[in-house]
This record gives sequence, C-alpha cells and structure tokens, in this order.
Amino acid sequence: MKLVKQVKLAFHAGRSHKVYEIDLCEVGRDQFVVNFRYGRFGATLRDGSKTIAPVSRAEADQVFDKLVDDKITKGYEPAEARADRAPPSAPAPNRTASVQDENAPQTQNDARAEAVLRRLRDADQSRSDWPLERAIWRAGELELREAEPQILAILRTCEPRTHALRRYCCAWALGRSGSITAIEPLRRIFESPRERSDLRQIAGEALRLLYSDADRERFLRGLIDTLPSALKTPAREGPATEAARVLRGLVERNDYEPLHTAYLIGNEHLAPAVLQVLSELPPFADNSFRALKRIYKCAELRRDGRAFGLLAFRFQTERGGNAWRRAYLVRRSWRLLRRLGELGSNDWVGLAVGALVPFTDAHGGEIQVRQQVRYDHRERRYYETQQLWPPFAGYWVFCQLLYRNSRRFRPDKGHKTFRAEDRAAIERDVPEREEAFPELWDRLPQGLLHLLDESNCLPVHQFAVKALRDNRAFCDQLDTDALIMLLSRPYEVTAQLGFELAERRYDPMHIDFDLVSAVACCAYEPARQAAFRWIEGNRQPFLANSGLIAALVLAPHQDTRDLAKQLLLGAIMPEHQARVLVGRILSALLLLGPDDADRAAGAVDVVIRALAGQLQAIGDPVIRDLAAHPLVALRELAGHILLAKGSAQVADDLLLALLRSETSSLRIIGARLVGQLQDQELTQRPELLYALTCSEHADLRETIRPVLARLVERDPAFGAAFAAMLVEGLRQEAPDGVHSHLLSLLRDELSAALPVFGKDEIFKLLRCKVPQAQELGGLLLQRDTFTEPLTIKEIVRLANHQVLAVRQAGWQLSERSVDRLKQSMAQTVRLLDAKWDDSREWAFGLFRDSFDANQLTPEVLVAICDSVRPDVQAFGRELITRYFDSAHGEQYLLKLAEHPSEALQLFATNYLERYASGNAVRLGELEPYFVSILSRVNKGRIAKRRVLQFLVAEALADEASAQLVARIFTRQSVTMVIGDKARLIEGMVRIQQTWPRIALPLQPINAPEHDAPSSRRGEYGV
Repeated sequence: MKLVKQVKLAFHAGRSHKVYEIDLCEVGRDQFVVNFRYGRFGATLRDGSKTIAPVSRAEADQVFDKLVDDKITKGYEPAEARADRAPPSAPAPNRTASVQDENAPQTQNDARAEAVLRRLRDADQSRSDWPLERAIWRAGELELREAEPQILAILRTCEPRTHALRRYCCAWALGRSGSITAIEPLRRIFESPRERSDLRQIAGEALRLLYSDADRERFLRGLIDTLPSALKTPAREGPATEAARVLRGLVERNDYEPLHTAYLIGNEHLAPAVLQVLSELPPFADNSFRALKRIYKCAELRRDGRAFGLLAFRFQTERGGNAWRRAYLVRRSWRLLRRLGELGSNDWVGLAVGALVPFTDAHGGEIQVRQQVRYDHRERRYYETQQLWPPFAGYWVFCQLLYRNSRRFRPDKGHKTFRAEDRAAIERDVPEREEAFPELWDRLPQGLLHLLDESNCLPVHQFAVKALRDNRAFCDQLDTDALIMLLSRPYEVTAQLGFELAERRYDPMHIDFDLVSAVACCAYEPARQAAFRWIEGNRQPFLANSGLIAALVLAPHQDTRDLAKQLLLGAIMPEHQARVLVGRILSALLLLGPDDADRAAGAVDVVIRALAGQLQAIGDPVIRDLAAHPLVALRELAGHILLAKGSAQVADDLLLALLRSETSSLRIIGARLVGQLQDQELTQRPELLYALTCSEHADLRETIRPVLARLVERDPAFGAAFAAMLVEGLRQEAPDGVHSHLLSLLRDELSAALPVFGKDEIFKLLRCKVPQAQELGGLLLQRDTFTEPLTIKEIVRLANHQVLAVRQAGWQLSERSVDRLKQSMAQTVRLLDAKWDDSREWAFGLFRDSFDANQLTPEVLVAICDSVRPDVQAFGRELITRYFDSAHGEQYLLKLAEHPSEALQLFATNYLERYASGNAVRLGELEPYFVSILSRVNKGRIAKRRVLQFLVAEALADEASAQLVARIFTRQSVTMVIGDKARLIEGMVRIQQTWPRIALPLQPINAPEHDAPSSRRGEYGV
C-alpha cells in the first residue's frame, strides 16, 4: 500500500488535545482507500477507514476532501498550527487499537478519568473510602495512559507479602493502559519464581498485550517450551483434540498450571483445546473454580470474547457451590459489559457476542407463572395478581444484553431475573429495538452477523435481525456467502432477512445457483415458494446444475424435496449427468448426522423413485458405507441398491449387514435378496446360510428353515457339512433363542444329515456349558453309532446327567449293557443314588427286573442301604426283605446297625432276637448300636422299646450280658428324658435283684411321712 497524500489535524479546547490523521493510499492499479487515525494527543491512535472496498482515484479524492472539510468544520485545524502548543508525546504501546468509528467517545478526559488519576496520585495518603486497588483496576478499564507513571510507582513500592492484591491490580491495569515502559517491570514479575502464580499469569497476559508482534511471537514460543512434554507437540502441531485430551488428563490430576499456560499461549491449537476443557470443568468445585476464575480475569484483560462468554454462560447456567459467589460472578460479568458499553469501547461487541453465543433454545424453558394474593387496606379487599417470567428470565447477562431497553420486560427488585407485564408481552415481538447499547452494534454490525452465524437461540436471532435491518447500508454490502449463511439458519426471522436481500440480487439472466439453492431450502416458506417459481420459470439451466438439484433433494423441507422429485421425473437427463448427480447426493447423504433422519428419509425416497435407473452403477464401497451408516434410511437405500443390482452380484458381507440389522425393513430386504438366489448358489454360500440360521432375529431364522430342509434333501454332502457347522455353533455363545433353534434343526430337518460322531466328540458336547449342546450329545448317544464302547462308570454318569436326553441315553445304554453291569455291581449301585427322581425310578425298575440274588449280595444290598436318600434306603430294605438269606443274618445285623438312619436302625431290630440273643460277644459288638438308639431324644420310640426289652431279657438270662447291659443303662440313665429314664431304672432294679454282685448306681430311700392336709387355708393357700 502506497501513501499518496496525508493530512494531520489537531483540536485543542481546554484540557482536550485531539489528533486526526487522514491518509489517501494506493492499493492497486486505479484502486485507492481513505484511512484515518484519531485519538488523544500522545496516546495510541485508533484506526478506521472511510472506504469498505477500494475505489477509483476520483471517488477517493472526493471522500478524502469531504472528510477533511468535515473535521475542519468541527474545530480541527492543521497540526502545524498547533505544534507549539502540543504536549510532549508519551511512548505508545506496541499494539494496534481496534477499528473504531471517529465519533466514539474519548474517555480519558471525562470526570471519571480525573477522579481515578487524583486517587492514584494521592495513593495511601488519601482519606477517600475508595480502595486504591479498585482505582488502579478502574484505570485499566478506562485505558488511562496518563495513569501509567502512578501505577508503576505504586507497583515499585508494594510489598509482595502485604500488598499481593494491589500488585495484581497494577499488573492487570498496565496490560490495558501501559506502554513499552511497563514491559520491564512486568517481565521481572513474570520471570520471578518467588511471585504468586496468579500474579505471574496476569503479568504474562499484560506482556502479551504490550509486546510488539515479533516480541510476542518469541515470548509465546518460549512458553511452549515450558509445557509438559506430552503437551508440547500438540501445542506446536496440533490437533486441538489431542491437546484437549492431554489438558483434560492434567486437570484430572489437579495440575492446572499447564491449562493457564496454554490459555496464555492461545494459538490455533491450544485456544480451542482450552475452551473445550473450560466447558467441561465443574465451575464451582474448589480446585476448578480457582482455575476458572484466573482465566476469567485474564479473559477480561485480553477482551477475549469466547473465553469470557463461555465462563459467563456457565456462571449463569450452572448450579452448585456458594450461591453468593455465583451471583457475584454473574453481576461482575454484566458490570464489565455495562462499563465498556458506557465507555463506547469497540471491545464491547466481541464480549457481548461471546456472552450470547453459548445460549441455545434448550436453555429457555417455559413461561413461569406465580399467583399472589395482595390485601388492599384502603378498599379492605384482597386482590389476586399474577407474576410472569419469560423464557431465559433467570439469565441476568443474557436478559440485560437483549432487553435492557425493553418495555415488555423489566428486571425485578433483586436484580436476578427479568419479569414480563403479561403473557401477551412475552408472546408478541415488537418492532422497536430492545437491546443494550444499540449504537455499539450499529458501529460494528459484523458482530450481529457473527451472532446469526453461530447462535442457536431464537431471541438472539430476533434481536440481531432487527438490528441488522437498521443497518441497511451494511446489509447491501454483504457478499453471497453471507446471504447463504442467513438463509441456511433454521429460524424464519433470519431466513426472511436473507431472502429479502437475496431477492433484490436475483438476476434470471445471470443465475447464482448457490443463492437460489439456499433460498429454495431455507426455513422461510414464502422464500421457498419464490425460489420454486424461479426454477419452474426456466427449468433447463437448473436441471443442468447437479449441485442445485442435489441440494433440493437433500433439503430439510418436504415441499422442496417434492419439487426435486417432480423435476427429475419430468426430465430426460444424460447418463453422465445423472451419475454425477447421484454421486453428489450419496456423498451428501453420508455426511448426515443422527438428527437428520427425516431429511435422509425424504432424500432416499426421491432417489429410489426418480433415479432408480442409476442405482445399479453404484460400487460396493459406497454401498458398504451406506449399509454401515447409523441412519435407517441410508441403510434401506443400500438394500434397494442391492436389489437393483441382483442378489448374485451381492457380496456376503453386504447381505449379512442387512440381515443382522435391528430394523425389520432392512432384514426383509436381505431376505428378499436371499430368496432370489438359486439352490446351487445357496449351497456355495454356507457362511451366509449359517449367519441366517444363527441370526438373533427369530423371523429370519424361521424364514431360512424350509430352505435348509430343501437344500439338505437335495444335497446330502452339503447337509452333512452344514450340520457339522451347526454342531460347532452350539458350542459358541449366541443370542437368546439361537441355541434352541439350532438344536431343533439338528433334531428334525437335519437329523438324517448328522454325521457319525466319535465318543470323544460326543463327550465334548456333554462337557459344554450350553444345555442345548449337552442335549444334542444325549441324542447322539441314543443313536449308538460310535464303535468304542462306554465304560460302566461313564454310563452311570450319563444316567445322572442334568439334561433329560442325556439321562435317557444313559438308560438305554444301561439296558443294553445289563451283563456288563452285573459284572461291576460296585459301580452299578450308583445308578440308584442319582440326584434325579426319574433316573432313580428307572434304576429301581432295572434292579427289580434285571438282577437277582446272584448279583444282589449282602454287600450290594447293604451298599444300597448306605445311601442318604430315604427312597433308596427304602428300596434297599425292600431288596433285603426279598432276597434275605438266614446264612447272612448276622452280617445284615452288624452292617445295618452301623447305619445312622432311624429307619435302618429300626429295621435292624428285627434281627436282634434271632442273631444276637444269648451271645454276649455279639452284644458287645452291638453296644454302639444300642447306645445310638437309646440316645435319641423324643425319636425312635418303637426301636427304643424293642432294644430295652431285648437288653433286659438278655441281662436277666446271663451275668456277662448283664454286666454289659448295666454299663449301658448306667450311662443312659443320666442323659435320658424322664419317661425313658424310668424304664432304665426299672431295668437296673431288676438286674440288681437278679445279680446282686453287679454294681449299679442305685440306693434305696425311705419315703417321707406327711401330715394329713389341713382344712384351713394358710395365708397363701389357694
């Protein structure tokens, strides 16, 4: 850019010293711009421009001269005439001020600035109640260059320990009002490890603002070297997602310093990462709150709209923590915006945009209504009043920005919410503007465009559209991309503005297809109808533009998609053009998200109906992408494409993707494709058939069942191989119902196709944890097709299996192996002790019918009785009774007497008289048996009487036996209950009478004599 001519003007009135510089510069061939700079003499001059775009030399001269004349009319004069009166210039900070209109107010010379400077000059000698720290901070907010010397002097005299807050405020204020003079003291603070970390961070932010571009670049590169090693590479090279992941891990370990450093660096990789982490941290938890508050103050200093807006949003919307703290931060956020607005700062728009963008329609909620009853003392009656809070009423900063000048909404007394006059006031939209500081929005309407581009909140769009309508000149200069952006927003009010601007630019002779496409797809219905008329009026050029037709097919509104279908059905499109169109549509469809289900379904309907002839040419990679898409409509489109191509050309993985779908319509398409295959093709695709047979969807399993029966009948070799696959499938995990289905197939349709399995393969099935596999093993055992015989032990285990089919196989094998069972009675007896009732009943029958006294020896019968199961013991007693041999009586008595069961002990008493009477040695062997029976409390009454009667008889007949019985009775008489004890004592008395030499614990006691009972009742008589 070449300077052509320049004029410097000055204005002097009282304490006001202003400078205005106007430049005319050449930027290209016959392209000129008019720029200006203005501000307080010696301060940083603010830049502006009178030409939005380059103009010709003649027009530039006209603008230049008009601006010079305008300023001279307002009291400015050439700078040379005021040179002798100009105050000495102060060094300017190495940063460029934001673009600002020349009519922006100068805050340095008003009463506030004078009050701040006076308070700073007095410092600690002042008697004012205004804390010095607040005055320093206010100097930074006002960007008072004149305050820099005083702030530096205060900073030099502050003690780090006693004036930590004051030093922090000085560093913050120097960032806004300092110059190159402040760089060195700030650098010393930042580089000193003895300083507090929050002070060092704010000093770093101030240095970031004061450094020149080259120094700032070096400063930030040096900061990257101080980051943790895991964060250095993402900080330099990205991506931002990796940087966010590392930062998230660090803050989870309560290491927040890297987060602060990353915010200070703020490059294209770290800035979005920091914002992501800030959006996730709980704002009012102790550790994270301190970190967020530090970054919040840094954002205030940097005028970082995104970080400031995000944190202000979270302070308003999050709950928890200290309520006072939250309310203070909300008030502070609005205080900063209000003060900047009152100062006319250009930074206000950026911060306001940042504070509004995070809000969405979901935060609005419903209208809140509260009924109140008020008593009027004058009229002596009650009145019912209604209080209403509109949506978003609880978000203080949001409502202040949008409704500060509203007549519909007013802040309540507590300054926490906004209230409405009535419901009608909430529901109607008023034509006048209601936002705070409308003049600042008018000065920088680019902020309004930013809001419309990023906001997803209807009240924000309503306010921004009204404000943009008041900036007609700015709207007329918007390019096509900006209009398309307006039309693409989902709010009618925004799309309507975009249409009004686009309609004035539409030229049927020079069609802007992108603009027409945006109008046809916008949310404003009259705009869509207008676009339809444009297209219907001249179809051919629009049909030739595949991009526009693809956009119509994928439009979010049904009427636009219907237009696209109508155009395509009524058009004869060249093959190449149709393929290009289908490719565009499919590429766009694959980019749709989960929230675009209706849009995708409508577009797929258009493709299937109007472009069906092109579906066969679509390749498998695209079909796979469609089949794997989360939207059902796209998966259905993949199925229709496969139907168009024919099932013979469809790969198994694509068919399986359809058949395994959760959506029934897709499974139906897959089944139709399978139904088109010939039997020979099906037998060559066993994996496909297997996948259908093992599908988690019962309808598919039942559909393929008759097909399998037909294939197995026609091709036994295929049937055997497929049956082996199903047997192997029984061993694998599968969805509910699949194992039962496989077993049913193998038992019925594929029974004849089952191959011969060996003993080891069958027992693998039996050891499998799947019950159906075990049942199949039982069915295979019943076929008895294996050559290697089972052992008796294995047969017995089969009869005790938990699966009925396996037990039945064990029964059959046992019945076919009776001779072998007779030879292994020790193992065979275990058949009776099965844990299943049906197996025991079968075994009882087998023993009754197939075994005799040759096999049922006393050892075997006693072994049967040794079972713990009552029914088996009863069966053992039955067999003993049936096959009793007196030659083995003593053996039965001794063995049965050892059993702890009451029933068997009672059964053994039947053999006492015959096999133990008159044998003192035998009685000694049975002593534990006698003690066991007599020790039972309230049990075995019959067995006790039989034993007592038998023992008394034996004791009276033989002295040796009496010695044994006396010992038993003596022992039991101490422990028995009263009834049994009496019988024992009676028996002991009889033994002593018969054998006086036997010592027994008995002593005669004379009964005491008692007087006859008196007829008179005692004192306590009854």
